[in-house]
Amino acid sequence: MLRWLRWLAKLADVSPPARVHFDDVEVRCERSDGTIEQVRWDEIRSIDILTTDAGPRRCDVFVVLHGRDRGCVVPQEAAGFHEFFRRLQALPGFDNRAVIDAMASTSVKSFAVWHRAGD
Repeated sequence: MLRWLRWLAKLADVSPPARVHFDDVEVRCERSDGTIEQVRWDEIRSIDILTTDAGPRRCDVFVVLHGRDRGCVVPQEAAGFHEFFRRLQALPGFDNRAVIDAMASTSVKSFAVWHRAGD
């Protein structure tokens, strides 16, 4: 019985999700631990989707924005993610087929979904 109560308490102990903000200039991800990552759109060189084997009870899909000198990792569970992802899909050459492959993945893997032309 005690083991069951501990398991139930673990499920209830959910940190507030991360939040992603974006505008025409930059993307900013604020995590529940206070960590903030941001990158300007014009700095982004490539975008990957990283999947892990941590699901389904834990977030296991992350968008990784690779900039020149900095980047930003946005978990799928972040507030604002769907609007952010629609913005990504509007990028010329965005690979929605790679997104489908990523969503079907249950292992640790990286999927390239976009790269800046000329890079």
